[in-house]
Amino acid sequence: MYAKTKSKRTKPEDIASDKAIRILNINNHRFVVGLEWETIKAHRKVMQEVRKIGKTRNLDVVAIRKAEAIQAGFAPKSRQKLRGAYSLIVSLASLLEGSCIAVIPVGNNDSGEDEYTIVGRTEKGAIHPVSDVIYLESEIKQVVLDLKQDLRGNQQHTEIPVYGDLDKFTWVTDALDLKEILKSSNLKKDYRLKPLRWGMTKNQLIGFAAALLMSGVAVLFIL
Repeated sequence: MYAKTKSKRTKPEDIASDKAIRILNINNHRFVVGLEWETIKAHRKVMQEVRKIGKTRNLDVVAIRKAEAIQAGFAPKSRQKLRGAYSLIVSLASLLEGSCIAVIPVGNNDSGEDEYTIVGRTEKGAIHPVSDVIYLESEIKQVVLDLKQDLRGNQQHTEIPVYGDLDKFTWVTDALDLKEILKSSNLKKDYRLKPLRWGMTKNQLIGFAAALLMSGVAVLFIL
C-alpha cells in the first residue's frame, strides 16, 4: 500500500535546537511548548493535509486544535522525546473557557532571565498566533496588552481575564493552578502530539519483534 523507503540517519542540521522546544513536567506528564502554529484550510482529509505540510518542511510531530478553525502546531525533530507528550497550548485552550490569556513560566535562558509562554484563547476557542512562543519577562507585559486589544476586537470594553501568578505580575487578574487544571482526569488523547511520519520508533520495533517471537513460541507449543 505504501512504498518502502530506506531509513535515513538523522543529520545534525535536521534536529531542532533544544532551545526552540521546552518540556514542562506537570503531574508526571510532559507538556511541550514551542510549536509552530498555522491554520489548516482543508476541512476534509485534515491529517492528509497536515502530513503533506510536515513532509514538505521535514517536521516530526503535530498537535491538532479543532475549534472555530482547524489549527496545527508542528515541531521539527528534536533530541527531546516529543511523541506522546501533551501540547501545553492545546491542553489549556481546551480547558479554559471564553476569551482569555494565560501566562506560564518556562524557566530561565542562558543569561538567567526568566522566560514565559502565552496562551491566547479566542471566544470560540481558537489559538491566537502569539501563543506557544517563548518571551522574556521584560517583553511579556507588552505582549499581553497587545493581545488583549486583539482579542477584544470591536468590543474594546470587554474584560479579558489574564491567568497567571498574582504575586509576580500586578496585571494578572486570576490565579492559574497548573497542577489542578492539568490533572490526569482532565487530559484527553486529543491534546497529545502525534507523529507525522509512517513507521515505528526503535522501541516500538523492539516491542513488535518481541511479540512476534512470543507468538512463534506459543505456536510451537501448540503444535
